[in-house]
Amino acid sequence: MTIKVIKDDAHLSLDCLKWCGCSQEQISRKGIIPEEVYGSEVKSPLRKSLYTPEWEFLCDMLTQIRLEHGVTQVELASRLGQPQSFVCKVESGQRKLDLRQFVIYVRCLNGSPVHVLAAFIEAFPPE
Repeated sequence: MTIKVIKDDAHLSLDCLKWCGCSQEQISRKGIIPEEVYGSEVKSPLRKSLYTPEWEFLCDMLTQIRLEHGVTQVELASRLGQPQSFVCKVESGQRKLDLRQFVIYVRCLNGSPVHVLAAFIEAFPPE
């Protein structure tokens, strides 16, 4: 692996450095970054997912499932033990769900998390 020594790594994402295999010790002691992630042309497949087409699609699917089952945001929020604003933020893409939350969310709508994920995967095949 080719590396570049850098003088100012304040602008670098620690997660990005870890993603490419740098240890915490290498990052803090030597101030190095692998050539593969130096510069803006390299994108991680694990980039932040808020406000991406994939996340927007998933939020739209969750909203559609809720509406198809005739459930209001207030009813869903009650089932989840959350305020209505939580559901609103999820559906508008302002709030992420982890996998466990996603499964609970879909099940509270009497939906199938497996079917939702299958539709998502079909809509966004690997590049």
